[in-house]
Amino acid sequence: MWRWLVGTVFAHRLRPPRWWQKFHETEPFFDLVSHILYMVLREIVDTVRRNIFELFGITDLARFIVDRFYPWDRRPCPAWRNSREAGRYGERVAARFLQREGVKILARNYRARCGEIDLMGREAGELVVLEVKTRHFQARLRPEHAVTWGKQKRIVATANSYLRELECRPPPVRFDIVEVYYEPGRRPKCRWLRHAYSLAEVGVGWSR
Repeated sequence: MWRWLVGTVFAHRLRPPRWWQKFHETEPFFDLVSHILYMVLREIVDTVRRNIFELFGITDLARFIVDRFYPWDRRPCPAWRNSREAGRYGERVAARFLQREGVKILARNYRARCGEIDLMGREAGELVVLEVKTRHFQARLRPEHAVTWGKQKRIVATANSYLRELECRPPPVRFDIVEVYYEPGRRPKCRWLRHAYSLAEVGVGWSR
């Protein structure tokens, strides 16, 4: 009954279920009662259909259904015109990937005088500083190799600026790298490198 009612809301016109038609043919005495119930159900269905479309709109409703069962980050990658567009796409894919893994995203593209951090997250009481590197599947070098010592030093300095802005006690900080592999027509793939480097490896410390 409920399956028929929900399916009828998105149908073009109201159709009685099979058991209703069979009951109508075998019990002509209840023809008036069945007609009244049918009209009541049709009014309920029309009201539900009208309210749903007024609240969401047919375009938004269809987009919600598609995104729910076929998320954009799990679809084949489009063809990018330049590496900047591919990098932005990779950061969005990495953010969705991390959220599914339980990381709460606190900031995106945090900028300071000394540099920029792609993603800032929180996991298990730690502040996670994430650098996202997007590369083609057929790239010769691993994306993590692009995070050189100089890049790590700038990330640490930028994270230090972020910690100064916090009004609470600074939490433990972890530096991770997320590699995003893409190719037009293929689904993107993420590789998460936890504890990719530390303050000792970079050779710098926090300055309050």
